[in-house]
Amino acid sequence: MKTKMTLIAVMILGFLATANLALAGESKTQKAAGTNKTANAVEMEITPIDVKGVMEKSDSGLTLSDGKNTYMVKADKQAGPKFGKELEQMAGKLVKLKGSLQEDEHGALLVVTKAAVAK
Repeated sequence: MKTKMTLIAVMILGFLATANLALAGESKTQKAAGTNKTANAVEMEITPIDVKGVMEKSDSGLTLSDGKNTYMVKADKQAGPKFGKELEQMAGKLVKLKGSLQEDEHGALLVVTKAAVAK
C-alpha cells in the first residue's frame, strides 16, 4: 500500500512539473497587458518629421545627417517606384525631407514621403 501511495505522489509531482513547464513556455507568447503585442514584440515609435540635412550614400543605404542625428533613409512605397531613384540622386546635397521617423532598438529609420534640395 505504501508503494502505491509513493508511486501516486511521484506521478502527481511529475504531472505538476510538466504543467508548470508548459505554462512557462506559454507566458513568453502571451499578450502584454492592454496591448495587441506579444511579450517578445519589438516596440516601434512612429512620429512625423520634417528634417534638413546632408544626404549620403553608404554601403548600408542612404543616410541623412542633420549635424545632430544620423538617420537611415528609405523611400515610402506609396511615393512610387521612381522616388527611391530620386532620393539616390540627392546624395551629397543639402536636402529637406518630410516623412515619418520610425525608432526601435536598431536605430532611427526615416521613411520619406517628400524630398527637395534645400535652398
